[in-house]
Amino acid sequence: MSRPIFLGGTGRSGTTLLYEVLGRHRDVHAFPIEMRLLVDPDGALDLVDNLTESFSPVRAREALYRFERLLTVYFTTPKREPYRPFDFRELLGDDYVDRVRSFCRSLEAARFTGRDWQLLPRDEGRLVAAARALQSLRRRLGGRSTLPTVVDLERPELAVVSHPRRSELLDQLRELVGGLFLDAAKRQGKETWCEKTPHNLLHLDFLWELFPEAAFVHITRDPRGVAHSLRHQFWAPDDLEGACRYLVTVYQRWFAIEPTLALGSRNYLQLKLEDMCRAPDDALSRVCRVAELSPDAFDTLPEFSLDKVTYWREDLSEAELDLATTTLRPYIERLDYDV
Repeated sequence: MSRPIFLGGTGRSGTTLLYEVLGRHRDVHAFPIEMRLLVDPDGALDLVDNLTESFSPVRAREALYRFERLLTVYFTTPKREPYRPFDFRELLGDDYVDRVRSFCRSLEAARFTGRDWQLLPRDEGRLVAAARALQSLRRRLGGRSTLPTVVDLERPELAVVSHPRRSELLDQLRELVGGLFLDAAKRQGKETWCEKTPHNLLHLDFLWELFPEAAFVHITRDPRGVAHSLRHQFWAPDDLEGACRYLVTVYQRWFAIEPTLALGSRNYLQLKLEDMCRAPDDALSRVCRVAELSPDAFDTLPEFSLDKVTYWREDLSEAELDLATTTLRPYIERLDYDV
């Protein structure tokens, strides 16, 4: 079987394009959305840290609760925030929720009736309860859905969560996530899977703890182009200076952890988006080598347009270009782009 593949970058650096390409490979299953259960808040990374190195009974209990809520509620309630388009039951099989709950129960040593007083209020108050009831009535009278805008996981009892060795917990988690992902790939007639969440890049140490054999493709783009694109995203600052400052934090984190990762001994490839658009055959051959894929097994590939990557040079004014270059110069140079 081919090894699992992770993609990562700064965001707006080309991971989506490469993900689409890999999804057209005969052996690779690419999910239609980013499978954010590994490095998102309350995901696998937080669970492992809080049940091991950062353990306390309260932290472990809350981490396990939030992990189960993320996977079984947020990821299975489409059309509701915060993960509006997600329905993992469709992506990962009818038994998805049962497998997650079985995993979560295996980490509990006991249950009891009580109150998590450090984390939850005892009573939201009569006024808040009355306001919620009035809001629900207005929705019904207006012919709108009465489903809550915020969904949650009921917690009638509190758990005593075990304190496993990190290696044991990683083994259990690998069995759960790897099993779910691989079963989904096999249902599509594929041999392996690819997962793309841009900030996978900042948690490569954890991803390789979980899947030591995995290939990782780090796709880069001229930082000025990234910053220009970031300011058009709802999740980043909408002014160029703010976007540059946001991007600086990502680069600071990456270049701080890069020396600790022993990348030369890993299945790791750093690839420029610009190079992929200039010479896609060569770039994809490099990707296939690190991922142990046949380079001759792609369906029709999408269009690769360098103009769609470098348009920022025309969009930015001279003053904006100077601002971006000045702010991002250290990272432009370290990523081997021309200043």
